[in-house]
Amino acid sequence: MDGVAAALIVLLHQTATGSFFVLLAAPEGLRRRGFLKVVAFTALALEGVIFGVSFALTGITLWMVGFSLVAILFTGSLFLKEAEKGFFMYRLLVLIGVLTLAASALPFRIASSLSFNDGFLFLNFFLSALLLGSVTTGMLLGHWYLIEPGLSIKPLKRLTALYVLSTLAQGFFILVTLGLLASTGDGPPRASLFLSQYGLILAGRVGVGILASVVLGILVWETLKIPHTQAATGLLYVAVVMAVVGEFLGRYLLVVSLVPL
Repeated sequence: MDGVAAALIVLLHQTATGSFFVLLAAPEGLRRRGFLKVVAFTALALEGVIFGVSFALTGITLWMVGFSLVAILFTGSLFLKEAEKGFFMYRLLVLIGVLTLAASALPFRIASSLSFNDGFLFLNFFLSALLLGSVTTGMLLGHWYLIEPGLSIKPLKRLTALYVLSTLAQGFFILVTLGLLASTGDGPPRASLFLSQYGLILAGRVGVGILASVVLGILVWETLKIPHTQAATGLLYVAVVMAVVGEFLGRYLLVVSLVPL
């Protein structure tokens, strides 16, 4: 599969699964609102793009089918009169999401010649899902305040904090990965070769995906102290772009070099 397409598929699935993960941090009252339908349809749209790209290039994989079927059932349950019962499907969806994240990482683990264990690679995928899910869901929630102006600001602050913390954790992960790269196999020569081939991409991954994202997250947090949800939502728009670009570059580096960044 083309490196760009493979990176895009992984990125979109991480965003879709992460959007459901982060709702665990939201108050139960928010999860019962129509906002959950917005998140569900957004995730389904992302999975639809994944199906289209995959079908055109390599074919549909079992993990895509499994997650999408459960996501469709969960979304349908939101339209039932007793929608609260659909949260059994939500918990199942989160579990399937964790399993499909691991399944999407499996090809890279098999192909990699580095000594990264399974948990290390999965941690990279899970952090990306939290990062992308929190900033995307936060941006969607920012618009929801136009519909429900009296909604507490706490859910948006919680998502913003999760976004900043997961971005910082991803930055620390990159430092650890580069350290392992320099100390694994032929060590410094291999690290030097990696930097010579992918140095600019790595710089974009760190500069845009980590540094710029952290700065934007802090700005959103400070804006919410005013509080000004519309301004915060505008900043979250930019934060989504920064996060997507940074994480895409990270997945592209994984596809072309088998180094999780």
